[in-house]
Amino acid sequence: MSISSRPSVYIVLVNWNRWQDTIECLESIFRSDYTNYRVIVCDNGSSDNSPAQIRAWAMGQLLEQRVKNHQISQGTEVFFCTDCSITYIEHEYKALQKQTASELYKEEAKLILIHLEENLGFGKANNVALRYISQVGSIDYIWLLNNDTVIYPNTLMLMVQTAQTHSGITGSVLKFYANPSIVQTYGGGYFNHITGRVRTEQHTKPSHLDFINGASLMISKAVLEKVGLLDEQIFMYFEENDYCIRAQQAGFKMMVADACVLHKGGVSGGGSGNYLSWKNVYINKCYVMFKHYGIGVWVLFSGLAWLLNLINPQISTVKRRASLDALKFLFKQLVQHLFKGRQHSLFK
Repeated sequence: MSISSRPSVYIVLVNWNRWQDTIECLESIFRSDYTNYRVIVCDNGSSDNSPAQIRAWAMGQLLEQRVKNHQISQGTEVFFCTDCSITYIEHEYKALQKQTASELYKEEAKLILIHLEENLGFGKANNVALRYISQVGSIDYIWLLNNDTVIYPNTLMLMVQTAQTHSGITGSVLKFYANPSIVQTYGGGYFNHITGRVRTEQHTKPSHLDFINGASLMISKAVLEKVGLLDEQIFMYFEENDYCIRAQQAGFKMMVADACVLHKGGVSGGGSGNYLSWKNVYINKCYVMFKHYGIGVWVLFSGLAWLLNLINPQISTVKRRASLDALKFLFKQLVQHLFKGRQHSLFK
């Protein structure tokens, strides 16, 4: 297959005050064996001068910067690009909204930087890029990739090869950045709509998945056209579960490629010990369950789990706080659903 005949890919990164991670990710992308791609970086209103740093990297001006000692691909050091220049173009989000599809289609830069005025959250920021891509129109695949990842030269090629075998959503083998010998997940995991239990596949490459991990999620043009954008009610975490549920309802399947992505994990949300991270995970799970399945047995499972977190002395303070918030949210949603059902019965 010639380079010109290869499917076209847009790779989307969201950056928020983590330009070092984003540049390391970009550096690995621009070393890919696969070349028919463009990258969109949506900066979520960063306050750490991220846009200027990413711009300097694209211009080849970060001469002395080096990332932490991290060895991949048989000992090759990952470092900031110092001997090349990447063609790029910048957009302010407000100005971008006024541009026509024909104007955007003429842009030939490999890197597109979109500056948002504030932190819109993961879903909304990705949607800015998805709307841009929809306007441009000439695209085969879109790869939503966390900015706290590093890919191998053959990762994108393997992702596209698997995506071509089906029209759904493709994931990758995520391994821990700090210890690449350990698998974080084989693409994603399983989601029980009755109990609400989420289980990540960490042992074997599966033939079937219920959801693809949002750190590396590739969709076809057909998925974007039929399923649409990410749910903007979800600020961060669990948006991929919601999207995959909607995709499955539309008839699409989830597959995992033999493509490796190294994932730092949790940096945008402050890590696994961060209160807001757990709060978003718990509440967004509850939101997604109500959205798709209404009141069910899952309410008892989730409510009991959060109650146990409150009384378990071994559970961290941040998880107890998040569990209390989740219980309050669950109760509020139950009241609203029950009241809504009562209203419907009154007006029959």
